[in-house]
Amino acid sequence: MQVVFEGLGAIVLRRLDIGLTKHGARFAPLRLVLLRQEDAHHEFGVRSLQRLVTSADERTGLRAACAEYCALNDAILHACSELFGDFDAEIAEYIEQARIGLPAFLTSAAT
Repeated sequence: MQVVFEGLGAIVLRRLDIGLTKHGARFAPLRLVLLRQEDAHHEFGVRSLQRLVTSADERTGLRAACAEYCALNDAILHACSELFGDFDAEIAEYIEQARIGLPAFLTSAAT
C-alpha cells in the first residue's frame, strides 16, 4: 500500500508545477520538501519489498494486493477530479504515471 500511495503523492506533487504558475510560487519550497519526502518513502518501500519478497507465492500475493490498491488509487483520483481540474490535469495521466512508477514485480505476471 505504501508503495502505491507514496508513488501517487510524488506524481501529484511533480505535476503541481502547472498549478504553481497559476496560484503563485510561494508554495514551491514546501512542495519541494514534500516531493523529496514522498520519493524517499516510495523508494524505501520498494527496496524493503525487494528484500523481503523471496518466493513466487509472496510475489503473487503482493501483485493481487497491489491491484486492489491501484483500484483504490484510481477511485481516489476520480473522486478528486474536480480539484485536479483547477490544475489543468487529466486523471488518466495520473493513473498512467502511478502505474509506471510501480516496480515490475508488483505489476507483471512474471515470477
